[in-house]
Formats: sequence, C-alpha cells, structure tokens
Amino acid sequence: MLATLLGSVSFAVASTAQCPVVVVKEGWGATLVGRRNRVVVGTDGSDRAASAVAFDADFAASRSASMEVICCTGGLSVPVVSQEELRRAAAEIPERTCASLDERHSRLTVTTRLEDGVPELTLVEASSDAGLLVVDSSGRGHPRMMIAGSTAFAVIQGARCPVAVV
Repeated sequence: MLATLLGSVSFAVASTAQCPVVVVKEGWGATLVGRRNRVVVGTDGSDRAASAVAFDADFAASRSASMEVICCTGGLSVPVVSQEELRRAAAEIPERTCASLDERHSRLTVTTRLEDGVPELTLVEASSDAGLLVVDSSGRGHPRMMIAGSTAFAVIQGARCPVAVV
C-alpha cells in the first residue's frame, strides 16, 4: 500500500510538473549511467514522446552512455489493419526517431527495438539493466486504459531503475 501511495505522489508530481522529473526509489542508491548502463526511452511517435527522446539523447550523450529506443504496438489487433501493417507503421517510429538524432548526436550509439507487447510491461522489463528509463508524461496512451499518462504511472510503479518523466 505504501509503495502505491508513494508511486501516486511521484506520478502526480511528474505528470503536472513543467519540467522533467526523475523518480528514484528508496534503496536504489546511486545508479550510474555510463558505458555499462544504457539509457532507455519509450516512444509512441507523439510530439510529447519526441521531447522524451531528446531528453534521453542529451542525457546519454553527456554521460557517454548508449541509448535504446523502444516502440510497442501494444499487442493489439485492429480489425481494419493487418498485424503486418500495424507492425510496419510502428517500425517507422524508431527509424524516424534515430534519423532526428543523427544531426545533434552523431557519436551516440543508438539501438532500437520494436515490441508487439504492451509498453508498460516492455519498459519495466527494459529497466532491469538500464541506468535510466525515460517516458513522456502523457502520450497516445493504451486504448484499453484511456487514462492520460497510464504508461508513465505503470513504469514509475514497476521500474527497477530511476525514471525520468518528461
């Protein structure tokens, strides 16, 4: 119960702040971001997610860390769109994201990952060996939840590394 309450307070601050907020849970100590611990960002291709990607790239570059860009299809089936079309469209998001980084961060090592799962679970899993996980405070959101920032809330609750909410 206490963890949920603390997560709620962290989320309330992060979702309403006018600047990026980094949530560091008790007991994590100093998580080092650098050559061994990459910085992970989740993106859905929205303008808000672009801000998170830019924050992530700047942070990773300033610490000589690598960057991983993750995009999820949400594990959805859309009757009017084939799974192949959905996946192809989703695959364009990290490609566009990386292309936009080339100008400012040509020396940054960036990997991309496209997952068919839900972003909440995929990002929490990715946090297990990351130095920082970056999400936007409200993106397109998962259609089944219809709650702005539900991915950010779930990530704050479950992440195993500090979370920056941009």
